[in-house]
Amino acid sequence: MIIAANQDNLFRRLAEAMDKPELADDPRYASHRARAENTEELDGIIGEWTGRHDAQEIDSVLNAAGVVCGPIYTVKDIFEDPHFAARDMLLRHDDPELGPFVGPGVVPKFSATPGAVRWPGTTQEGSHNREVYGELLGLSGEEIDALEEEGSL
Repeated sequence: MIIAANQDNLFRRLAEAMDKPELADDPRYASHRARAENTEELDGIIGEWTGRHDAQEIDSVLNAAGVVCGPIYTVKDIFEDPHFAARDMLLRHDDPELGPFVGPGVVPKFSATPGAVRWPGTTQEGSHNREVYGELLGLSGEEIDALEEEGSL
């Protein structure tokens, strides 16, 4: 889990959620600067508390307390999360070079312009040189051949 309780009001909520409200008034932790100067000690206190709970418990308790937090995912977790699937964050591709594979979706996803992945790209360096230099930039086939021969493409 990652816990983002840097601001004083968020830290107070975190301390209360951990059943240690006195931490928010302790001069070593009462301000952002003080917490930064005592990071190791504070990380130990928070680590001791988090070590007694699993990620789901921490997430539930801290969300209820209004503390910003979230799980740190493995790749396996990403593939198993229904929210990733629902938001098309993992897209299946059938690539002629690689075969079928799953790749990332579009981030951020906007309601009016959600974006899309038209193709996954190529693994062959320079495979679109003729299209880019010829069609888009207007170079002739001979000019592209000359650039390739001199090693510029």
